[in-house]
Amino acid sequence: MKGGVLRVFHDDTHQVDAVEEISLAYMQKAVGGNIERVPLVIGKYAYDMWVNEDGHRLALPINKFGTYLYHKYRGADYPILGNIFFTRGDKSEDCTPLDADEIADLVLVLVLAQITNYEV
Repeated sequence: MKGGVLRVFHDDTHQVDAVEEISLAYMQKAVGGNIERVPLVIGKYAYDMWVNEDGHRLALPINKFGTYLYHKYRGADYPILGNIFFTRGDKSEDCTPLDADEIADLVLVLVLAQITNYEV
């Protein structure tokens, strides 16, 4: 696998998509509409969490993991709605797939958050 994208769905399930490049069409399909980037630093890695920018208007369901990360690592008390996905946190406008270590680290954070019922 050249790289991957971790997708986390509003029903608390997740999957890894193997990708070489990430197109705008892929990104919009993954979140179900227009995209918004939320930069996060978690441990030793920087990630971009991609969310649906119209989640509130569309009345999308809460994404527990996205909301947990947004609160814990950005201090925001605002829910993340709908499906989300993660790419490498580049300072540029490029959207870079994650490597295996970045995916493993993020999945570990996800599982630990689920075990603790998303307590911050």
